Amino acid sequence: MSKAIKSAVAGWRRGAGPILLLAAGAAAGMHPVVSRDLWRHLATGRWILQAGRIPVMDHFSFTMQGRPWLEFEWLYQLLLQPFYRLGGPVLLTLLHAAAGVTALALAYRVARRYAAPAAAGWALLVCVFALAPRMTVRPHLLTLPISMLFMDRLSRLESEGHESVPIGTLLGLALLETVWANLSPTFILGPMVVAAYFAERILRRRLAGERWLAGVVRCRGLMFLGLLTLGATLVNPFGVRIYGTLLAHWNDPARAFIVEWESPFSGTFGLPHIRWLITGVLIVSAAGFAAARRRIPVAVMLLMIWSAAATWRSVRFLDQLATFGMPFLAFSLGETADVIGGVVARGPGRVLKAVWKGYGIAALGVLWLLLSNRYYGWLGSGMSIGLGVKRDVFPCYAVKVMKHPDFPGRTFNFYGDGGYLEWALPERRVFMDGRSTLFSPEPFRSYRAALALKPHAWDRLVARYGLDAALVNTVFADGIRFAAQLNRRADWRLVYFDGTSAVFIRKGRQTPDLSRWLAAKAPEGMHLIDAALEECRRGSRRPRLPGGLAPISWRLLGTAGFYMECGDYRRAAEIYRVLAETYRHRAFLWRNLSICLASSGRPEEARKALQEGYAYNPRDKELRRCRRLLEEKTPAGVTRADGPAGE
Repeated sequence: MSKAIKSAVAGWRRGAGPILLLAAGAAAGMHPVVSRDLWRHLATGRWILQAGRIPVMDHFSFTMQGRPWLEFEWLYQLLLQPFYRLGGPVLLTLLHAAAGVTALALAYRVARRYAAPAAAGWALLVCVFALAPRMTVRPHLLTLPISMLFMDRLSRLESEGHESVPIGTLLGLALLETVWANLSPTFILGPMVVAAYFAERILRRRLAGERWLAGVVRCRGLMFLGLLTLGATLVNPFGVRIYGTLLAHWNDPARAFIVEWESPFSGTFGLPHIRWLITGVLIVSAAGFAAARRRIPVAVMLLMIWSAAATWRSVRFLDQLATFGMPFLAFSLGETADVIGGVVARGPGRVLKAVWKGYGIAALGVLWLLLSNRYYGWLGSGMSIGLGVKRDVFPCYAVKVMKHPDFPGRTFNFYGDGGYLEWALPERRVFMDGRSTLFSPEPFRSYRAALALKPHAWDRLVARYGLDAALVNTVFADGIRFAAQLNRRADWRLVYFDGTSAVFIRKGRQTPDLSRWLAAKAPEGMHLIDAALEECRRGSRRPRLPGGLAPISWRLLGTAGFYMECGDYRRAAEIYRVLAETYRHRAFLWRNLSICLASSGRPEEARKALQEGYAYNPRDKELRRCRRLLEEKTPAGVTRADGPAGE
């Protein structure tokens, strides 16, 4: 074999691992749309095109109508329009997945400047897992490559020892920052990256014996770039006011009630692997810092510290940990591996060396986990590989009920459903949407009090805003409980239910035409539930694997939870039985099934269900507790487990 062929084969082997990992990153973004903010962005972009101007006040809600609102993501909302018209949600998913992969590729290129291929490959593998939960159709993903272009360009200048910043780099990064400032509030990261490399250069000159002032003068190119990027952020329709909006967004009191703003280390966060991943990254980074035998890259270390601290506070910053954190993680892995390799004896050392260079095989395993849906099954998620829209998350069918001209105008809706209503029913105003800073502290505070079932909170909300109807999301546990409470009230009537949404109308607010319309639409919801149940029965006959191959039906979870909360234990048990037999390793399904059976006067069947569930989930504490209570013949002591949100 010629040297050229050998070199080509060796190069392909070195590049196979990163290519497979980047393919895994793309696969992580290939799932049906579940982002609730997408529809609000599409609706706002459509409004801008129709009105010919950028909104400076609220035009979508009846609760905050006319209140000042700066739409600082207006360029992103306009950018979505041609892609959506050309390819719908499928093309938007592909666009955002491509942006995420581009960001990972740029971060890997930066990491290769600080670490060997094996260290950079393992760091890329970790960061693919970190970015996977954030691979959604949101503006942060589309702007992630811009932040990596900043880091890539500045790290290259630093590695090549350039004292000044070329004029092309100055103008290019300033232009990128201008576009960025109109796409997403993450634009502040551009000046932060410049500041990190400026700090590194100043610190090195200080360690070399230069005075602080002399070091600053010699680094004037980076200082000018930082000032230029800060000035570029002001090239937007709102000027300096965009920083006030950014500060309000950061200090938004409503964040305490929004899942994506939770800390991964909070007691309510439901993805433990994220905690393990962040903890592992911090431990390896600390070990690499302690074991470093060569010059520590200060800039990438500062960016790692920032991204880790931000992610510790909120899972929303996982994408920054996956990109800004990759170079220093690769550096730390390389330094730690060198120390371990020098200490471990020859025999084990060879094994470790083989494992160290086997990140390509690990990349193939990660890709298989994602493509086979094992990753989502392991997480207990309802997601799966695919394209399009996950329709059992959004009120896709309930909006058809609300299209009647006599349907009440002032309709209560959940925080996450407002954007879809704005897109699907542009002629109607919503109660609330995803703009938490606009609706804080009111009506968000009253909204949370009503969902928490506080006494008289719902009556005060109805009186304050004149609500005549309610669209309740029954996918999540708080929606199930709220819908069940509303269903028990005599002054509200359930007119439509499909497992995802429950539509209520206040007594006396229906016209004869609307009543006939609702009577015709109500069976459609039951038909959707029956179709989902039949599909689940067919899935129960497929080969059963831990976590299941098919995504669990959120529509059926919402239906069973609603029946259970309303006291219709027979119908709830029927659905939980089918779900439990299909997804046997979901412990909460067996718990809820046993509770429904015990509450409907069938304790023996409840014991059998618990025994079967315990055989598949022997470590589940709640199953043990329910089993003990039933053995003591005290079914009344068994409390209702949380619904889908609890899992």
